[in-house]
Amino acid sequence: MVMSIKIATARAIASALTACLAASAVAALLTLLAPLASAANHGAQIAAIDRIASQGLRREVFVLDGPTEVRIRAEGLADRQGTNFLAYGWILDLTSRHPAWVMDATNAAWDRKTQNWKVDERMTLPAGIYALYYASYGGSFPLDKEIRVLGMILGRFESSVGPSVKWNEHGDDSLWGIRVDGMGAGFRPAKAPVEAPSPDPGALIRFFELPNNALERERIDLSRPVDFRVRFTGEYDRGVRAFADGAWITDLSTYEKVWSPNFDDTEPAGGDAKNRMFQGTIPLRAGSYEFTVTTDGSHAVGSWNASPPYDPEAWGISLTPVRDSDRVFVSVTGAAGLPEPVLAIREVGDDELRREPFVVLRPVRLFVTALGERSGKGEMADFAWIERTGDLQPIWEMREEDTEPAGGSAKNRVVESVIELPPGAYALCYASDDSHSYPDWNSEAPRNPEAWGVSLAPIGRADPNSPRLTAPSEEPEIPQVPRVPSKPGKPGTPTLPPAPSFLPLSPAAVAALIRPGEPPDPPVVIGLTRVGSDADLSRRFRVSATTKFHLVALGEGTEEPLSDHGWIEDVRSGKVIWKMRYRDTQHAGGARKNRVERAEITLPQGEYLLRYETDDSHAFGDWNGTLPSQPHLWGISLVEVK
Repeated sequence: MVMSIKIATARAIASALTACLAASAVAALLTLLAPLASAANHGAQIAAIDRIASQGLRREVFVLDGPTEVRIRAEGLADRQGTNFLAYGWILDLTSRHPAWVMDATNAAWDRKTQNWKVDERMTLPAGIYALYYASYGGSFPLDKEIRVLGMILGRFESSVGPSVKWNEHGDDSLWGIRVDGMGAGFRPAKAPVEAPSPDPGALIRFFELPNNALERERIDLSRPVDFRVRFTGEYDRGVRAFADGAWITDLSTYEKVWSPNFDDTEPAGGDAKNRMFQGTIPLRAGSYEFTVTTDGSHAVGSWNASPPYDPEAWGISLTPVRDSDRVFVSVTGAAGLPEPVLAIREVGDDELRREPFVVLRPVRLFVTALGERSGKGEMADFAWIERTGDLQPIWEMREEDTEPAGGSAKNRVVESVIELPPGAYALCYASDDSHSYPDWNSEAPRNPEAWGVSLAPIGRADPNSPRLTAPSEEPEIPQVPRVPSKPGKPGTPTLPPAPSFLPLSPAAVAALIRPGEPPDPPVVIGLTRVGSDADLSRRFRVSATTKFHLVALGEGTEEPLSDHGWIEDVRSGKVIWKMRYRDTQHAGGARKNRVERAEITLPQGEYLLRYETDDSHAFGDWNGTLPSQPHLWGISLVEVK
């Protein structure tokens, strides 16, 4: 018995030793194979961005010498439905400038435990130069709420715009990041270039990577028609339906815009919905043009306040001839420069109304520049206009749809245009509301705060072919614009010198066209204007002979009777011979309740009483809505017809 036990024990020990040896061999084999298995599952690191400890944009450039299978693993933040990603990564092909891969709801899944979105997938990237990006910004999550009453679900409330969240308010940001690995044994990534390629390096005009409050101008002269390829990326403000970062091309012969981006012509540029881009072709005829691009005070390179576009370095614009052979017909000469004004209203403060009269002696082309504040309702809160003295009719107005970003706050706007005026008496006017003007800004100031206002600069006669109005010795010294040849030159021949649309005028030329100040014989004006709240005013006047008047009356109202209104009484009979009625009025600009009536009235010889009444709000100096287009005329004006 004892012997058998010993034999059994020896056999058990031998079996155990054999098992241990086998296990050791397997373990050793697994140890030897582990690097190969790891390489097969994880690959060699090509690029990685991790440790997302703050809001911002991160980038790493990498190069692939040939087609490469890559494994992409990323983790970030989005709403539960994956509609809006606020922390995520993407890969940009730096040659085509198109995204090669983007983290979104189609390739990622939501993790209930961490409340992060995760992605782990493989793809093949062709040879090329790439940039790996990771953006982590705040934003808004869409609303998706159940409507419950007494525990019963009555429906759902959904909206694409929801509450604003901070960049790391949800999810586990310690796990955020992105990694790209090259798959296959023996894979080695190529060495990254010293400098990554930039967008459109061969463009004739190229303004990219624009920061906040940028303004760039370039002049181009074409000796023949040329088609251009345009790349533009900027910020679109849906609230006011306009670009906050914009660009435009101006024909210097007329100073009219021949191209500017709009929402319908652009497409999403990736990232936040306000990032929009235009990539297309525009034709330009022979002539001279100015090319302008500008940004406001937020959301640009180096200071994104929301997710940037997929190609952040292309923030701005470029212009490239479609046919390379057309380059010889294009001359780029730097900024055209703006003409010197002869009349200006500048540094306008809160609640100001300023008026500068002037006289046009001969038909003239005037360059108008105006800076003002957009109200956010399709109207201007601070704005300029030009009115005709003879009948107080506005003949040019600063309209919101004609403006461009002026730097700083998105509500700072600028307009540059050319108008033509016949001989006559006019007034340059500017009005501001009770906030955000020089030097007391309630948000970021414009690029040139001292220019808050309006200026006029003569740039030539309105019709250079019109008959001469004076003797040759008195003819103003107005330089003529060289004509661009109608036939294109042969390829390889230089273009002709630039043909500017305006050249500096001599003092004699300016004096012959326009003169600041009142006309020598101004029309008679009878009025009760700039009327404030709680007013009951009257003015008695006499007409010595039958006289025709232009009548202009501004008041407040949305129905009959008007809250602010006026009338004219015949003193002898006591009868009302004219009264301001709602049905005879039109919108006067600004708030919808601003009303204006324009008419002609003939008064026989006699004595009359001009009357005007206002209620307790919304009148001159006490506006509770947007100002009318001509706030200084709040009341009644009679201008004698000459």
